[in-house]
Amino acid sequence: MFLSLQMTRTIHFGTFVILSMAGTLVFGNQMESCSTWYSDNDTLNNLDASVSLWERNNQTINDCVIRCDRAPSCRSFFHHPTNETCLASSSYKRGLPTDKAGQQGWVYYTKKQYCDNGYTFNQSLDLCYKFYRANQTFNNAMMLCEADGAKLAIIKDEATFRLMNQVTSGAVTFIGLRAMGVNREWTWWNGQLASYMAWNFNQPDNWNGLENCVIFYTQYADVYCTSLGYFICQKFV
Repeated sequence: MFLSLQMTRTIHFGTFVILSMAGTLVFGNQMESCSTWYSDNDTLNNLDASVSLWERNNQTINDCVIRCDRAPSCRSFFHHPTNETCLASSSYKRGLPTDKAGQQGWVYYTKKQYCDNGYTFNQSLDLCYKFYRANQTFNNAMMLCEADGAKLAIIKDEATFRLMNQVTSGAVTFIGLRAMGVNREWTWWNGQLASYMAWNFNQPDNWNGLENCVIFYTQYADVYCTSLGYFICQKFV
């Protein structure tokens, strides 16, 4: 479980790091704004070592925070208070690299700033999402997501499909999938061809030859892009 604490203390000079008993780490100095780190020492899952950025020994928590704050690709870190080892990660997932799996005593820290503004973090899928119950066209939905720093949802696999089903509860909802080109290849907004599809019965049918967008209501259906539907925005982390 993540624990947090509202900090009210004002620091006028020098570098400071505060680790509360509630599990919140706050770092800052006189030259930069304060950053908050959330700790979690629940059971850590295995994680592919490819997301590991660097490992440093003889590191206090302060050292880990400073290094990670200065590295744009650092999204979380693990600290071992006994060994004083810091592991930086390019992922927000709460899992140790493969070679550290099973070791006891590691504590995980993350900023979690990417899930602000009402977005919900799904740890297993490493993404944030927000469901908007407001009827919009495909283009308007995309613009509203982008205003959040997000995009219309990509359903890349069955796990994401199950999550979206749970979140939308069968409501007619736009996702970020469109038919592109003469061959109507189903393509996500990032240019990737869809590899996981969940079409409803007799779908897609391309009614009148103009159904180039996709709505999601437990399964997919192609619709006019000017149709109205709810939408779900997604931030990949």
